[in-house]
Amino acid sequence: IDDDGTVVQADRHAEGMFGHGSGALAGHPFHRLLASRQDDPFTPTHWQQLERGQPLVVTCRHREGFFFTASLSLHLAIKDADQAASASLLMKDPAEMDRRLFRLIEQSAGAGFWELDIARNELHWSEGVYHLLDLRPGADLTPEQALFYCQTGQSRLRAMIRRCIRTGQSFAVDLSVITNRQRSQRVTLHGRALKQSGRIAKIGGVVVNHSAAAAEARERGQARRILEATAAATQDLIVAVDTRFNLLHFNDAWAHQFRLAFEHTPQPGDNLHTLLQAYPDERRLIERLWQRAFDRDEFIAEMPLNRQGERLPVYEFHFRCLRDEHQEVTGAIHVARDVSHRVARNASGDEHLRHDTAPGPRKRGSLKDQMAHTMGQQDQSPEQQLSQLRQALESGTLLLEFQTLKPVTSATWGDHIEILCRVPGAVEGQPTLAPEQFMPLAERFGLARQLDRQVIEQTLAWLGQQPLLEPRLKYCGFNLSLATVLDDSFVDFMEEVLRGSPFDAQCFCLEIREHHATQHPDEVAVLCDALHRIGCRVALEGAGA
Repeated sequence: IDDDGTVVQADRHAEGMFGHGSGALAGHPFHRLLASRQDDPFTPTHWQQLERGQPLVVTCRHREGFFFTASLSLHLAIKDADQAASASLLMKDPAEMDRRLFRLIEQSAGAGFWELDIARNELHWSEGVYHLLDLRPGADLTPEQALFYCQTGQSRLRAMIRRCIRTGQSFAVDLSVITNRQRSQRVTLHGRALKQSGRIAKIGGVVVNHSAAAAEARERGQARRILEATAAATQDLIVAVDTRFNLLHFNDAWAHQFRLAFEHTPQPGDNLHTLLQAYPDERRLIERLWQRAFDRDEFIAEMPLNRQGERLPVYEFHFRCLRDEHQEVTGAIHVARDVSHRVARNASGDEHLRHDTAPGPRKRGSLKDQMAHTMGQQDQSPEQQLSQLRQALESGTLLLEFQTLKPVTSATWGDHIEILCRVPGAVEGQPTLAPEQFMPLAERFGLARQLDRQVIEQTLAWLGQQPLLEPRLKYCGFNLSLATVLDDSFVDFMEEVLRGSPFDAQCFCLEIREHHATQHPDEVAVLCDALHRIGCRVALEGAGA
């Protein structure tokens, strides 16, 4: 019997059991041989029982009218009448496909289609967009009202749409929207020009909801930040590698010791085998220890940090393998703690045997001299510098300075300045922090955006108290961090703070680092368009350097 319930084949016993010859049964529905419809093996309950591999007992009827029971089961060789060899795969124009499939696409992918008629200024949405915004399908909206759901990034989206209408350039932008039920959604809006007779008549595209993926990314980011903070909070040496000896994660303490021993600054993703090519003995030893960690759940090893026996700390290394959700080994991690004091206390005239011990890697120069040199250059710890930066931002006490610039292309009258920032000491005697000290901390701990905005606000507040400078100021430059360059709401912030300023917006120039522009060309292009729209100028810092 095939999957359609038709008798495909019957053997010579069919006539004795059913009263029909084997040839007479082939091609006829099987339910004609059953006592009632309740015995149909294709009902959902019976079919599930068969799929689980369990036999099904049904009541059959002989041609002469008497009844008997029969046991049915699936036979893998003939359970399906479909012939895979007869199937074919063909391409079909989407316009010819059932439109219900597009609705299924929207429901499955959390997406919707949109189209803007340029001549009529009419915005058309598919049902998926209405559902994404928790709106009744067909609700009456204007394009301006539609943009209201984008709480941030409206100016950026307008700039992209205008550029697409003007140049035909496609775009994709990530947006945070607030739905009609006040739910926050993270979406990506794709758009492209639609031409008729060689002219751009419409633009359209698709909106894809990836809030779930964004939430997962936030959770991963939070886990990564917790991991980084935990590793930074200890002086123990922490490092993780995969099964190919690629560095997955390490803390500053481990990187510092590695740099002292091997004169290389490791980066995430570097391969230990490659980094230690110049140290074959240490490379073989370290790889052997990591391989042991892959093979065992965990073990402990005590090693000095120098193979030649210099008086360097002895560390107790705790190795542990890493496994994925399928319990497959993906790498290993070690945490090493300085146990030199314990070793010295336990040392006696006898040599103690410790299992899993081995000489450590070789180091060039004296650890003591190098640490003294480093401490002489850095009077404050990063934690103290971060606290100093946070206090200055919270109290609004950043020290602003400026340097005078002179145009080289023309003899322009007036003042041309660039704003510089310093972080004051939190207490008397604490040194002032220069940009090269606090900017890495600001970028690492998410303070760069706040720092940029506070510098601009303090500058405009001071200029507002200097009315005599208004006719003289021709150029006032601000350096932007990457966080600000990628901030969708920065242009709205600039427009707001300039609204109450007596100075012309054209006086202010936002300077973007060249390598940020090369790494994020689309975002920088949109930012430049939006800043030009409100009257500001934009410059590349370090271009051609």
